[in-house]
Amino acid sequence: MFWSNVFVWDGTAADLTTLLDRVYLPTIKLLREDRKRQATVALTTGFLEKLTGKQGRFLLSELRDLAVLQQIDFATVEVQDMPLPELENYLMRERQGIFGVLGDDVILRGHFAFAEKNPFELVPTLHKLGYRWVLLDPLNVLGPYVDLMDDTIYELGTAGTVYAYFPNRVANKILREGSVPTSRQFLERFPTKMDRKCYTVTTLSEQDLLNAPDGLWNLLDDLYADLAIRSWRVSVLEELFQKRRRLEGEEVER
Repeated sequence: MFWSNVFVWDGTAADLTTLLDRVYLPTIKLLREDRKRQATVALTTGFLEKLTGKQGRFLLSELRDLAVLQQIDFATVEVQDMPLPELENYLMRERQGIFGVLGDDVILRGHFAFAEKNPFELVPTLHKLGYRWVLLDPLNVLGPYVDLMDDTIYELGTAGTVYAYFPNRVANKILREGSVPTSRQFLERFPTKMDRKCYTVTTLSEQDLLNAPDGLWNLLDDLYADLAIRSWRVSVLEELFQKRRRLEGEEVER
């Protein structure tokens, strides 16, 4: 299984000290265990602005280091539903702020649009700003696109312009409820995704981790350590997707 987990950090779920102790630093520790562990961090400039103290500066340093090691990439987050012109201005400001704090060389190719959105209408705006992918909440996608959400990855617009990803609702529920204790039992819930050609995307917000059941961090550690599961940054999935299409010589079914 190819697995991408997106940690969503906006700094709003609790005070900074609590979030550092129970969300941010445990995540850093999890990823630091092995250079092969990858993830995507979706964040806001509001979150970055809070990292001004000693502990905050340490977290920024860790994020930069993991980005240099290509263990993490970044995404912007749409904090509320916005019309497209307003969204474009918001994304321009967010991108400028993130690059300004973390450096111009970090990988920032994605956007988490959890508000209601028609995915195809997003393509011109996202492509114009340099985005390669968008993460959409299946429950909030508008229009006749609900039939696309049984799988994980779709091309929007012309081939290779923008990719849409849909988090796996079953996998998310397992993580948030702690309904299985091991990676092996996690995999058994997805018999059709045991093949390493398959993709699964999950998301964990600050609130999810603050409310985490006992054993979630151990389960995450087990998932990252399992040789049957390869963790990737979301930006890498598109490269794997393209390579798979070239090798198979066929279009992905829509």
